[in-house]
Amino acid sequence: MKSAAAKSTAWAQGWKIDPTLFTETLAGELYKDKGACLWEVVRNGACACMNEENWEPEKAFVEIFLVKNHPLSASGRALVILDHGVGLTDPRVDRYLFLGTPREERRSGRSALHHGAAQKRIGRLATFALRETNDDGRSGFYILTRTTVKGQVRMISIPDIELGTPPEVREVDEAGVELGPQKGIKGSFTAIVVPDPVFTSYVEIREALKWRIPRIKDKMFRLLIGGEQLDPPPLADRILPGSDLAIQACIERTEDGDGGLWIADAETGLRVAYCPHLGSALPYPLFSHGLTGDIFVRSVLTHQNSARDSLSDKFLKSAAWRKDYAYLGTHISPPAQALFEGQDVFERNSLGSQVMELVEMFGNTWGIPTLHGDGPTIDLPGKKKPGGGGGSGGGGGVKTEKKDPKPRSIPVKIGEATYLLIKRPLGPTVLASLAIGNREIIHLNIDGYELWPKSKPVQREHLTTCILEAVAIGQSPSDAEGAREFRATLQRELLLKQKKK
Repeated sequence: MKSAAAKSTAWAQGWKIDPTLFTETLAGELYKDKGACLWEVVRNGACACMNEENWEPEKAFVEIFLVKNHPLSASGRALVILDHGVGLTDPRVDRYLFLGTPREERRSGRSALHHGAAQKRIGRLATFALRETNDDGRSGFYILTRTTVKGQVRMISIPDIELGTPPEVREVDEAGVELGPQKGIKGSFTAIVVPDPVFTSYVEIREALKWRIPRIKDKMFRLLIGGEQLDPPPLADRILPGSDLAIQACIERTEDGDGGLWIADAETGLRVAYCPHLGSALPYPLFSHGLTGDIFVRSVLTHQNSARDSLSDKFLKSAAWRKDYAYLGTHISPPAQALFEGQDVFERNSLGSQVMELVEMFGNTWGIPTLHGDGPTIDLPGKKKPGGGGGSGGGGGVKTEKKDPKPRSIPVKIGEATYLLIKRPLGPTVLASLAIGNREIIHLNIDGYELWPKSKPVQREHLTTCILEAVAIGQSPSDAEGAREFRATLQRELLLKQKKK
């Protein structure tokens, strides 16, 4: 049994946290993508070259090397991310080892630096994920840094055991063997050395980073990968006008429907949120996979989620986003719709008419949808119309207000959830399917479905079954029996409502 003194010593050491808790569990959506992990380290290096308040790409210089015989790697293989910034001073070392944002910085409003490119201070943990885990579980790395033009270099060994274990710090000569290819380097710098890296070629590194660097060339910093500059891929050809909100869209139509727009930060040019993930938080068709490109919006990087692919829920409910949404809906959405040349509208054909009737039937069963499309809105008895008018009276039926004779997106409530019905080409035997990566969107195969029944009553039943089946599969994608039970529950609710009418 341990003595009281031993227990006291153990408590005094504080929490012990294995790095894999972050890289494999708490931030799995970020760290499972090794390209995202590498970008976190590169972006930190670029920020180290700039003044803290702004994004100043002209001041940043970062290099990436794959080294075959590095002295700090037992196998010889190492990845080196070198920034020519000011180096790690003692205060900067303390900041580097502090995970998250200190309370005093949050209070002062300085928690999001470089227009949001540095804010949460968890990206440095991504370095652990850049090293292949050996049989003995090692995952540590090294930092070589200097804050002067020449002289001794500080070497920091970040341990491969629990976070909170003090790193080993020692001084090495500027010509010391520990520096590997950086031996004799001039000026201040910081080099992250990762033994046994997950990357094996410069081509692989370029592919991993090319869509993560700033999308606008004049926002891009100097980034040499194996001695060659990496510049962003060209923007989409169709450029829509900007505004006083600094919103500009570069959008193209994709033929295979396997694309998707990104919300990018106007100040830094960095991609922030994948539009198909935002779904109904954007006006149609900006969340469609049938589009590709970038929409540049001011001051959104500070509101990026930790997985680096969406915006925070808090920001999406803010007045600032409502203002952006209104502009997007008025100025960006219409020309984006024009790229589809009318192929995405619901025509008044047999299937289109059935969709309109289905909207009424679902509304009568489950109520008013909370998402907004440009299709019919439900006016239930006793409810005010969206424009502030009175209800439909005491007739007891559900009516629809036609906002557009040929709508592109139709909101509908099914069970407790609200969905948008969107027209999209699918396989000839698929009538309804949830959008990939967005369970709020139901794609309907209006024109290309080959199994459409001829009888109108059978058409309605068939359409209802296919839509409910798509919703049920989305609820239980890996549980076929659970999906069948959920669909049956929804069908019973519909039948009971119809019998009461």
